[in-house]
Amino acid sequence: MNQSVRSALIGLWFLLFAICFGLGFFLVELYQRSGDNQLKQEEAVVERASQSIQNRYANYLANVGGDGGPGNRAAEIRELNLLLSLVLAQFDGVEGGFWTPNEGFVAYAFPTYGGADVKKDLPQTELKTISQVCRDALQSTKPRLNYFTREHRALVVQATPVRALGGNAVLWTMGWATVKDSDLFGSVIGILSCLFFCSLLSGIWLFAFLYQWSKRVTQLEQAVCHVAIEQLSVLPMTGQVELDRVVSALNQVNKQLKESQAASAQLSRELARADKLSALGRMVAGFAHEIRNPLATICLSAENALEGATGKQERLLKAILNEGQELEGLLQKLLAVAKLSELKPQEIQLKSWLEERLNSQRLRADALGLSLSGEAPERIWFFDEESIGRAFNNLLLNAMQNTPSGGWVVADVKVQTDKCVFGVEDSGPGVPLDQREMIFEPLVSGRPNGIGIGLTIVREVTEAHGGRVRCIQGAVGARFEMEIPWQKS
Repeated sequence: MNQSVRSALIGLWFLLFAICFGLGFFLVELYQRSGDNQLKQEEAVVERASQSIQNRYANYLANVGGDGGPGNRAAEIRELNLLLSLVLAQFDGVEGGFWTPNEGFVAYAFPTYGGADVKKDLPQTELKTISQVCRDALQSTKPRLNYFTREHRALVVQATPVRALGGNAVLWTMGWATVKDSDLFGSVIGILSCLFFCSLLSGIWLFAFLYQWSKRVTQLEQAVCHVAIEQLSVLPMTGQVELDRVVSALNQVNKQLKESQAASAQLSRELARADKLSALGRMVAGFAHEIRNPLATICLSAENALEGATGKQERLLKAILNEGQELEGLLQKLLAVAKLSELKPQEIQLKSWLEERLNSQRLRADALGLSLSGEAPERIWFFDEESIGRAFNNLLLNAMQNTPSGGWVVADVKVQTDKCVFGVEDSGPGVPLDQREMIFEPLVSGRPNGIGIGLTIVREVTEAHGGRVRCIQGAVGARFEMEIPWQKS
């Protein structure tokens, strides 16, 4: 069964709480049996007994209709003895009576006496003490409660002045309480008190430890889970030995991971460099092949021109000129890629810029039997006019080369918040979905006589401006879009 450290600590804390509760309950029970507490309890019992006698005597006076009871004094004393017996029967161990300064003890009852017969004789050894308390109460006209220590017991006496027996009288009640605990009883309470406080402090300490543990585990979890693995920094120590061992292990793993990532990044850069060199090799091979053919034609035409008739020389020289122009075009494409690190962005008026691009291609469009149109807003954008113009011309040329005669090519420029989208759409056959990314790679062409560099230049120019180029499905054929962000500082 899997169990977390936190749940084990919580279980231990509940166990300590239960021990503290049990010890506390047991200490309360022992305290209630201790001497001081029994003295307080006995005082309360004696006071309640006195108050009950006073209440019953007040009812008695109300029933007989006077302040001093019946006129026969002996009958009144009998009534008082009866009242004492009835009331004190409810208070175990309490005896009491009435006292006057002239006659002394005139009524007495101890109905809960444990002997075989009803106790009617006064407690002779305590009469002097009771009399003194009664005198003090009568003199102060206020109730007096005193206790007197007798070895292991204490005598508790309550005296209250009352109007009875035809004059001033004092109602007294008395009880005994154990006030001295045995040495063993005191030792037990002391030991249990120590155990209780030790358990309580252990519970408090465990609660604080559990709180700190949970807090640090939560912080560690948040530090690890809510941060990307490549952004994870060195985790701080928590101060808990066990947790710090885990933190050290995580930091070591993090260090090894970052070293592996650095090595992987280095390998990726080397691989990218190798890919670029390979692509460059393929591009050079392709250009060498493309340049070799015009050069061979030029050489052959020149030889024929030297050996041929005068009328034939004009045709051969024109062929040489055409091939030279083809070579010039190839060199311009190569230079376009080489100059991407020398971009000179400036503010360009989009509408007039687009019209200029379209006008430069209208003769070619008319020769191919295509309709060429475009639309741009009266807005200004910031980019390198030469490189973006060359890339846009490549898109127009690519669209016209892949659109059958009688079709159309539409160019548009749209400004969207933080970017400008240059679009070229045609009515040609379109580009298959699985080739829409590949066609931007060098030396990839959909035409038999193409060298596959035009769209590569478009991609490089767009990315050099911080944008992107994509090929999507248009209304009929293909649609190419260059997204150029605003780059002016």
